[in-house]
Amino acid sequence: MTQPSHPMPLTEVKPGTVAPVEPDRPSSPVALTPAITANILLVDDDPRSLMAMETILAGPGRKIVKAESGEDALRHLLQQDFALILLDVRMPRLDGFETAALIRQRARSRYTPIIFLSAVDTMDADVFRGLSSGAVDYLFKPVVPQVLQTKVSVFVDLFRLSEQLYQQAVQQSEERFRLFVEQVQDYAIILLDSTGLVQTWNAGAQRVTGYAAAEIIGQSLICLYTQEDRAAGKRESLLQTARTAGRVEDEGWRVRKDGSHFWANVVLTALHDEAGQLQGFAKVTRDLTERKRADEEIHRLNVALEQRVLERTAQLEAANKELESFSYSVSHDLRAPLRSIDGFSLALLEDLGDKLGLQGKDYLRRVREATQRMGQLIDDLLNLARVTREEMRREPVDLSALARSIATDLKRTQPDRQVAFAIADGVVAKGDAHLLRVALENLLGNAWKFTSKQPRTRIEFGVDRQNGTPAYFVRDDGAGFDMAYSGKLFGAFQRLHSNKEFEGTGIGLATVKRVIRRHGGRVWAESLVGQGATFYFTLHLPEGSQPIGVSR
Repeated sequence: MTQPSHPMPLTEVKPGTVAPVEPDRPSSPVALTPAITANILLVDDDPRSLMAMETILAGPGRKIVKAESGEDALRHLLQQDFALILLDVRMPRLDGFETAALIRQRARSRYTPIIFLSAVDTMDADVFRGLSSGAVDYLFKPVVPQVLQTKVSVFVDLFRLSEQLYQQAVQQSEERFRLFVEQVQDYAIILLDSTGLVQTWNAGAQRVTGYAAAEIIGQSLICLYTQEDRAAGKRESLLQTARTAGRVEDEGWRVRKDGSHFWANVVLTALHDEAGQLQGFAKVTRDLTERKRADEEIHRLNVALEQRVLERTAQLEAANKELESFSYSVSHDLRAPLRSIDGFSLALLEDLGDKLGLQGKDYLRRVREATQRMGQLIDDLLNLARVTREEMRREPVDLSALARSIATDLKRTQPDRQVAFAIADGVVAKGDAHLLRVALENLLGNAWKFTSKQPRTRIEFGVDRQNGTPAYFVRDDGAGFDMAYSGKLFGAFQRLHSNKEFEGTGIGLATVKRVIRRHGGRVWAESLVGQGATFYFTLHLPEGSQPIGVSR
């Protein structure tokens, strides 16, 4: 219980006297009621003194508890609270001062008023010690009954006043809370007794379930459960879990009065008194039917979408296989007539060139150039199809060695060009050696081609780190391109320069993209017109692989 924290002022106490009683009793607008029982603890090692004080102090609304030692007094304090403690100073084993100090250490009795009782020969130092320890008064034996009764009555009345104010505050708080709960519409807030029967029923509970308070108070909530949950004993299971764990949360279908179902989120909390005894349960229920329906619809749409994606993916894979097979077949079928056209054109130039004249020779040269471009396009298409179909083998690949080999081959095609290759040493990656060579051939070949208009140029190959991931690159200082058109770079047959500027089929970068994608990576480019270009690519590491980068 809350005890008064400010004891009434006392006059100076001298040996052989008693503290005078204030003539005016504290007035209060709150009428005191004897219905509030005041517990008074009497502590004295002399049974006769205990009996005498009990005779003096006993009366309506008072409960006298006697203790013959400090230890006995402490045991009583563990079991109940007191309005006042009368404590003898001189006791064996644990004296009054020591007992008071232990009483003050306990939070619940820290502010309980204590009156010390002592023999007449007590020294002033003992009185000072007693009052300093938090006592509200110090009386000397033998005590005049009227004086003792008056002093005790003051503290009993203060206790009752404090308790009455506290109860009124609690009652007002409970009333405000009750009004709040009753007006809540979105939540069913219900109090159950310890057996699970309904004690209170707010407006939200009626809105959610359809039951009025008069229909449900005093009943169990079994009517809200589905037949399946009733058979499974779900209501009893939730109550038992709340009893043992203190709280349980559940979601599931419940049944309204009209038989319709709603999806409920339920939080059930056990309520205990100060002694830890179960008093009942607080149950808060939310109607989440709309959210549940929305979740189910989203799930249904996701399942349907996944199925459509699977079907569409299968269709695309089948179409790609057909297209690759068709490209491969057509490419092979076109090679024979192209070889014939090129061969006969060459024969005409060599055998009948004198009779054709300049214009005839020019026509034949154009025919041969066209057939050679067509042949290159067929080769590129074959490579693109082969890159997609080939089985991959992952192994350590020395990309630096591949780049040097490709650079050597490029120099042989045009030995007079002034091109400086800067190839980083020891760049090693995990991947398919053949496919990675195809990718590097196209990237380095592009750099070689788009720097061909410059007298001196530089081509680099190396590796950077971007966001902690190795990014391999090929960089040149050639023609470059407008980044506004970078989205077209890696599409088949997409070109940013005309054949008059730079020859090509538009297949090379599409092939690079397929190779890198098969390795789980990505490829992109950065450039400025007239200032060269840098092509980057990453490679996905298999689980447990060492990071790709420069070898040690």
